[in-house]
Amino acid sequence: MKDKYKVGVRMPLKLSLHRVSQRFLDEGKELFQPFTASIREGSRIACIGASGQGKSSLLKILARLHLPASGTLSWNDQQATEIPITNWRRHIHYVAQHATMLSGSIEDNLKLPSQLHQLPFNKDTAEHLLDKVGLSALDWKSDALQLSGGEQQRLALVRSLLLEPQVLLLDEVTASLDEAHTHHVEELLKGWAEERDRAYVWITHQPDQIARIANEQWSFDNHVITSNRVEVTA
Repeated sequence: MKDKYKVGVRMPLKLSLHRVSQRFLDEGKELFQPFTASIREGSRIACIGASGQGKSSLLKILARLHLPASGTLSWNDQQATEIPITNWRRHIHYVAQHATMLSGSIEDNLKLPSQLHQLPFNKDTAEHLLDKVGLSALDWKSDALQLSGGEQQRLALVRSLLLEPQVLLLDEVTASLDEAHTHHVEELLKGWAEERDRAYVWITHQPDQIARIANEQWSFDNHVITSNRVEVTA
């Protein structure tokens, strides 16, 4: 393992995809054609397109949860296969649409990433993030599995942010939230991404959300991915 990829070490941000493609696993047909792009500091990318075009599949490839049919990934010009997968997933972190809660308390769930990656748990940061997403009133000793779907989604997001990743891969993370909580999450993540050496790729099915959250758009249509700049609004 190279020293620069040890847990806790921050790196410049350049996540590159070179001619990455994917196929339907059961049919062998093309899900999306080869796609080349780079994610850099300050990238706020919205993925838009109909269901079944490969948006979630691409995020899972970026997280190294799935293998691509072709193409390569690199992190700061080093091939993904040369980087330990646990360190990759700590720096480049996938947040699923449907949150998975550990059986146990809210506190157990908040501390889980720190335990898995041997990082110190910062209670003050956890409390700050919970407040930002409207969960400050939660009893940390209560059962996480009893939270509503929207509460679990926001707790999962906070849990991911506690890892201090450099890239967040967000799979419809506001789909189960009301307008007010959606706004809170958008503002939190935009502020997070504007800090040095951070970026996100965010799947959304809400066209009006794109201008609020993104400065770049990846459009998935007819098995082709195209990239365009986005006019940012306040």
